Amino acid sequence: MCRCTIRRYNDITVSAGGDDERFQYGYPFPVYVLFNPYNPEDTSAYCPDKHFRKNYLEEESSVYFQGDISNVNIDHWYQAQYEPVMLEASFDLLATYNKDTSNYTLEDPKMAVRHILKTIGYWTEAKPAQGNPHGILNGHWCVLP
Repeated sequence: MCRCTIRRYNDITVSAGGDDERFQYGYPFPVYVLFNPYNPEDTSAYCPDKHFRKNYLEEESSVYFQGDISNVNIDHWYQAQYEPVMLEASFDLLATYNKDTSNYTLEDPKMAVRHILKTIGYWTEAKPAQGNPHGILNGHWCVLP
């Protein structure tokens, strides 16, 4: 089983070569370690169904349905997951994780997402639908008329 710990690395030195000669290169950009839904060895995040990956992981926008059997509403949502700021923002939110005071690990994709949602104020363990009053978002998320 391959479990990935997500993290942003800022000071990377890449080494290459053999026994007789080695080269080192200081990589000037951050390197991000993420979950890999394409790799069967990353058992915590692997999605074997390519249609599922296309619809739920790769699309830039989606359609969400809400309501009940007699009244269904459709909402369009732009994920912005490929915008450069989204990767930085996600890792900044994950940086608030404290392994000494948390009863979960960020090696589990579900718990990493819950941590982000708790940090932005959208989800709490006690009352998932009511949000976190100490989060970075304030107000009620809804469709405005």
